[in-house]
Amino acid sequence: HRPGMFKWDVKTSRAVVIQSMPLPPEPVPFYASPQTVPIKMCCCIDRGKIHVGAGVEDTLLGRGQTVGVNLAVQNESSKMLERVYVKITEHVVWRAGGHSNSSFRTIAMRECDKGRLEGLDEMSKGTLKAVKDTEAADDGQHRAEVLSSMAEMLVSGRQRESLTVSPDARDTYSGGVLRTTHRGFITCKTPCCVTDPIIELPIRIGTLPLPQQQPVVTAVGMPVPQSVAVSLPAPPPIVMADVIPVNKDDKESVTVVPADWANAVVAEAYVLPMGQAHIGGMSQEYGEDDKQQGIGEPQKLDPDATSALKTAATMEALKELMERSLRDYVLLDELLTDSECAHLWKALFETLSPAAFGQIIGDVSMDFEQPIFAELLGRQLVGGVTVAHIIAANKAAAGHQSSSIVKKLVPFCIDLEANVGALEASLSEWDRVLLQKVLHPPTASDAV
Repeated sequence: HRPGMFKWDVKTSRAVVIQSMPLPPEPVPFYASPQTVPIKMCCCIDRGKIHVGAGVEDTLLGRGQTVGVNLAVQNESSKMLERVYVKITEHVVWRAGGHSNSSFRTIAMRECDKGRLEGLDEMSKGTLKAVKDTEAADDGQHRAEVLSSMAEMLVSGRQRESLTVSPDARDTYSGGVLRTTHRGFITCKTPCCVTDPIIELPIRIGTLPLPQQQPVVTAVGMPVPQSVAVSLPAPPPIVMADVIPVNKDDKESVTVVPADWANAVVAEAYVLPMGQAHIGGMSQEYGEDDKQQGIGEPQKLDPDATSALKTAATMEALKELMERSLRDYVLLDELLTDSECAHLWKALFETLSPAAFGQIIGDVSMDFEQPIFAELLGRQLVGGVTVAHIIAANKAAAGHQSSSIVKKLVPFCIDLEANVGALEASLSEWDRVLLQKVLHPPTASDAV
């Protein structure tokens, strides 16, 4: 800082690449609840409605990865759909010291082949009137049939479109200063002055995990030990995006190690919860008197305190450990296998009430981990998982994870047959359709 009216502060800037934690290897599919959109001409003239549904084969994507998006459309209007396209957007927001900046762009887009899509054609006035009359008289039966038909179309994959993520996409990230979010959208374009149905998909972008070595299997089905080391490919390099321009020196600073770092001592890894991290240590801002004022002290995690929390085996200690953890599922697995404290945690988990079970699931920071976390935690219950446990977990978890949680917990639910009605009543109409075969599996008599 150079005080004086005709002097300017001397400033310099460097580009910083921020990466989130690598994505887990298990795919996380998602089937969005179909949107029923009233079609209005000039915002007031009723022209029927359009049902739009979509599903993505994996919501966790790597840069440059191609993913399948399944579509289902049922047009119950007098207006024909002109175009259907799929896209993924990226929104970056930065806020610090009273300043802010943001950028927005599309990182993947594809227009669907109308010739392969069913259900786009408009209805005649007579057909549309007959559909409306039937719907008004059948007490919801028509809508149930529409949802069932769309679920079958999405699961079958008959209307699948491939979408490739841009190789320079940023990682999905949520920190104290920087936030990067991604969303998928399926948009149905209608004629001018008519409503455009849009459906949204949750997307998370990051670094894909390295492929695991597959053992060689002999003709008799016995794996053969491999004595020769197999080198795994390096993670794909990060490509600087062009949304926020950087100069040549900034780009080089990302990868070039400064000369005075030749004798630097490398310390042990220092882990912070993503939402509490500050780039460059303690955050600073200048007040009116030009004196630095600290706005965020670096958090120091005491190893002894962490060990004490692991042996405490209480709900409060678990919450604190989950706030410090990068992956809650890995933490739970460690607590259940640690020879020093596993017996303490198992004693706590064996008798969890539905309320406590739901509270823990709600504390899982990454929503895509909630189903597998619920499964591992549910298997610790001595009395078994009950419908009350499943309902409590769904209430606390992210809304779009309900069907996945049910699929994970139903196989070892002890009172499903007696209380399946209560579970269905707690689910959305779409989740009930998706889970029909899970909650009411076909029997031998049904097959006959």
